[in-house]
Amino acid sequence: MPPGLAILSVMLALGGLLLGVRAAQRRWALNPEHCRKTVHMGMGLVCLTFPWLFRTAWPVGVLAGCAAAALGAVRFVPRLKTQLGGVLGGVERESWGELLFPLSVAFVFLLAHGQALLFCIPVLTLTLADAMAALIGQRYGQARYETDSGWKSVEGSTAFFFVAFLSTHVPLLLFSDVGRLECLLVAVVMGLILSLMEAIAWQGLDNLFIPLVSYVCLTHMARLTPFEIEIRLVVLLLIILGLSFWRKTTRLTQSAIIGAALILYVTWAAGDWRWFIAPLATAVAYTFISRSPSVAQHKHTIYDVACIGGTGLFWLCLSQPVGTACTIFPYGVGYGANLGMIALAHFAHGITPQPPRRGVLKAIALGYLALATPYFIVWRDSPILASLALASLILVGLSVTAFSLWQSKSRAGGTTGNRWVRQLVISSLTSALAFCLRTFLF
Repeated sequence: MPPGLAILSVMLALGGLLLGVRAAQRRWALNPEHCRKTVHMGMGLVCLTFPWLFRTAWPVGVLAGCAAAALGAVRFVPRLKTQLGGVLGGVERESWGELLFPLSVAFVFLLAHGQALLFCIPVLTLTLADAMAALIGQRYGQARYETDSGWKSVEGSTAFFFVAFLSTHVPLLLFSDVGRLECLLVAVVMGLILSLMEAIAWQGLDNLFIPLVSYVCLTHMARLTPFEIEIRLVVLLLIILGLSFWRKTTRLTQSAIIGAALILYVTWAAGDWRWFIAPLATAVAYTFISRSPSVAQHKHTIYDVACIGGTGLFWLCLSQPVGTACTIFPYGVGYGANLGMIALAHFAHGITPQPPRRGVLKAIALGYLALATPYFIVWRDSPILASLALASLILVGLSVTAFSLWQSKSRAGGTTGNRWVRQLVISSLTSALAFCLRTFLF
């Protein structure tokens, strides 16, 4: 099918789905959550046809942009919100999931490079598991647990695990040459990782992180032996148990602890020990910083952990099509910039606040040395070591300085959500600049 005709067909299918659900909602007064999840599943099932409709990624990108723009218009344009907003915005909680859904699908399609399984398993998991968890949790949820974004149910999380397990196990078993035992073990690990991630996600961000993490884990674990997969399952359980004790010495909430555990685990399981250095060094340095509690006893939530780890997961995903050589440098610089900004906020709010200039210099030193030292030991024989060392120092210094200027009122609001948005923007731009330097200059 020509790309233009395929794009038109998909847009008509999605538009018909939205109008059909809205008509059914008006006729039978359907529950807003049921309508929302019906649209979610319908969009996902339509997206599963992409590997057979499109040979290149640009039509999917066009579709994602158009879908995000249309769904954004439904949310923000008053007339459209009146007509169609009840389908997507009729639930009480705030969620950006419908906007993130098409963007994450397009990104996974780009990463999959035409390999149908690498695209379909993440999208199928997101389509079915997330919707089933919400519906079962709402209808049967009795055993509830608290997260940073509210309450969720054990029943809903259990449903998510089993659907994610089947969404991985059945396609791998039927449409790949992966062994039967390996299929079973990969599906168990994937189900556990993704159900934990869904349990701590908020405001629809699971629509972004679930397919990306699913893709990263799938591309690495599908080629491992059963023993290697079993080791990864044991390590995941040990990391979660160890970080539960670690929580007592930091300002992280329980959801943030689980999020940190997942980032550490996914980085180790999907990458290798070189990728594990940055989050581990950041966690160790953060622990020492947190031993001196701030005056305002604010907790660091899963939102804060996601702002730090999200950039790292992006570069880990991109390492598959681009290569490790060009992505691990911006990956490390991004973590160094984040650590420097965390240190600066600590120096500004600590029991003995530092003068602004001294605080900036100490934060740059901590953010740079904590990450640079282990990496420079690893690549001590690299011919471009001096260039990378100087570039990373400048980039971390610029990010901490920019943060200190942007967050000029940090003493009044250093732990608010806006602070973490600023930190995410600065670290993302810094790591993007590091990628350009590594790719085109070094």
